[in-house]
Amino acid sequence: MATLDDLPPYRRATLLWRWAHQGIGRVEEKVYRAEGRPCRLPAGETGGSGPAAGVRGDDGRVHLVRAGLMVCADAQSDDGWVHRTSCGWIERGAGPEEWKRRSVIGEASVWRSRECEWTVLGVGAELDLAVVERWERCPFGGPHWPPPPARTRSIRILRAALVAEFGPDCQLCGLYPGEMVDHDHEIGYVRGPLTELTREFLQVREPFR
Repeated sequence: MATLDDLPPYRRATLLWRWAHQGIGRVEEKVYRAEGRPCRLPAGETGGSGPAAGVRGDDGRVHLVRAGLMVCADAQSDDGWVHRTSCGWIERGAGPEEWKRRSVIGEASVWRSRECEWTVLGVGAELDLAVVERWERCPFGGPHWPPPPARTRSIRILRAALVAEFGPDCQLCGLYPGEMVDHDHEIGYVRGPLTELTREFLQVREPFR
């Protein structure tokens, strides 16, 4: 069982500084729960292993394909790759209105939604993901899409070195492309390419060595 004493001094001091107001027992519990805890990202179908590519669909979008599977689709049917989404809006006296986060639904308003489903067939040859603009991508690829190039040259060089050493996927879940070069903020150790959703997982972990 992991305890605070098992952590490096700088890591222990950081945790105590951050959560001491909750009591030592609470901090110990955080460390214990982090040990061996699996990555919280979903472990479902990711389209198989192998390099990802883009393929233009008959709906005008570029879809993500990996190991012959369209990973942004919910399922495959005889008519193509099935995509599903839902949309919602507010019905007011003046007509339908787009729902926004701060929209207020009053007594004279009605919330309505609709489930949409369509099939997609790939047309043409596979595309290098580096040439696919973000606005062209199917939004349902989620974290499967690789990140855009880093804004600074130093990070681009570092990311290229990490990909050459460890591969392009997240170093924790191994399912999705690494979106960011994560590092330990206390001493600067680089932990590797990770997805954005795994940073919380590393709050009480030692950095990769």
